[in-house]
Amino acid sequence: MTIPTPEILTDDKNVRVEVHRRPYGVVGCIIPWNFPLHTLFQKIAPAIYAGNACIVKPSSHTPLSTLRAMELLREITPPGLIQTLAGGSDIGTEICLHKD
Repeated sequence: MTIPTPEILTDDKNVRVEVHRRPYGVVGCIIPWNFPLHTLFQKIAPAIYAGNACIVKPSSHTPLSTLRAMELLREITPPGLIQTLAGGSDIGTEICLHKD
């Protein structure tokens, strides 16, 4: 993966303003029980677009639609880009409290 070239906002003899977009790394996406597919894509699309990998934790109440969507996404994305952690609320807590 390559980091995109900076976006130049202003470039004259007095000032040059550039915007550098760099990925954060890994994004933890905790999916709620209501509207799981909508929320899944709402979270992972901007994260992947920005160059980040995603760890997705589906709701323990409605995991099947999210798990199936993740299976399909893994077929078309590079290995390791999207990972799934299924389980109870303790996993969500650990994702939120992780320092990295």
